[in-house]
Amino acid sequence: MACLKVVMFAFLLFFPIKAFGNDPRTEARWNVGFVASLHKQMRLGKHQKSGAELLLFHIQFSTRLHDFQKSPFSKLDLVLVGTVGQSLHPKKNGIYGFEELARFYLKPKKQIEPFFEAGAGVNEFHLKIPELGSTFEFSLQAGGGIKYHLKNHQNFAYIAGYKITHYSNSGVVRPNQGINLSTVFVGITFTPKK
Repeated sequence: MACLKVVMFAFLLFFPIKAFGNDPRTEARWNVGFVASLHKQMRLGKHQKSGAELLLFHIQFSTRLHDFQKSPFSKLDLVLVGTVGQSLHPKKNGIYGFEELARFYLKPKKQIEPFFEAGAGVNEFHLKIPELGSTFEFSLQAGGGIKYHLKNHQNFAYIAGYKITHYSNSGVVRPNQGINLSTVFVGITFTPKK
């Protein structure tokens, strides 16, 4: 099943499709981004007590799936994310992962483009805390942010936002309380010219 998922998303990456009907305005636009994120554990209950903090770096590849005509949204992008980083607390350990996001952009206002995103992924955690029972962890995330297009360099944009991220092994290994993190992220994206 995991192999089928990899093949499907590789197809989407290398042979972009027009999703949700045949919209002649839909363009398969490529985008690459470099993003840094800081995660701080939310204390939502007695099990969330480790105070985990993570610093992660991401490379994002995105492609346009759909341009909306009659909607508050302007477009939908599929974003594939490779992640590497480390925990800052309780002690320094490596983290690696891969995630897929659906990013919905609202109608732009001048150079500012607000967006909402949600996605899931798989991660290798070398973070030894009681809430996580294994090194293999799934992630779920949802949040939003803005993309600010530079005036003199239209193919570059800054990106910043906030999201909630959840990591757990989905009950594969016990214990599996999981951790919830408050996440801020900043970065830069590059879109090649047509």
